[in-house]
Amino acid sequence: MAIDFKINCVQEPVAYSRRHDKNESLISKNKDIEELKIWYYQNKENSNFSSKELLGAWNKILYLEIFRDLIIKKSIKNMFKIAKYPINKNKIKLIIALFMPKFILKKKIIY
Repeated sequence: MAIDFKINCVQEPVAYSRRHDKNESLISKNKDIEELKIWYYQNKENSNFSSKELLGAWNKILYLEIFRDLIIKKSIKNMFKIAKYPINKNKIKLIIALFMPKFILKKKIIY
């Protein structure tokens, strides 16, 4: 929006968020991932975004996909995906998730 419109700042809360077991964003991780992919591919050639910003978005997509796959099934394939993931705090979370029991992962403690 900042690319196309003038934006001003408000110094007080304008919305509140509550997390609960029925949050749409927690229930529909596949939808979240697909929407991020659509945004990424639509903006991949947009000169208003730096390659660093686009890489960050792509890494978030990969992180969410790997974590989702770990919740579904832990496999050798996931280990290779984690190995290829860039070194950062999310890679550490993925490594920890690889060894956590599935029932803990489903609670999305480190998602």
